[in-house]
Amino acid sequence: AWLDRMLPSAPPAAFVVYAGSIDRREGNASDAEVVERVRELLRALRSRAPSAAVALIGVLPSRDRAHDVAELDRRLADLARDPALRIDFVPTLRPPISSAEGFLAEGFSSDALHLDEQGYRLLARWILDDGGEAGRLLAP
Repeated sequence: AWLDRMLPSAPPAAFVVYAGSIDRREGNASDAEVVERVRELLRALRSRAPSAAVALIGVLPSRDRAHDVAELDRRLADLARDPALRIDFVPTLRPPISSAEGFLAEGFSSDALHLDEQGYRLLARWILDDGGEAGRLLAP
């Protein structure tokens, strides 16, 4: 509903998308519903900027619910493989942001749900490294 208001008038060269976690955590949407919403968002971005590079960031875990988003993250990674969407997936359920048990690591987070400055720096590096063309366009 807000997409056209949020996009610049000129088509951007790239998008970095983080979507789905609020739908899942606060909206109680099922993994299938979240994936479909993200798919529609990616299709809408693609229709408005057909040549833009797109990187989709995996859903971050929380400090208090291990593996709560593991299946959703796997489904988003599968979505990224859809050749019609032409997107790159940046996984986040990996050390050191995520612990071996699947929790958001305290050393990289400011609270139960959000990364701290060090966590965001690491995520930024992952976007540059794993975000395909979108990551390359962001590189200094």
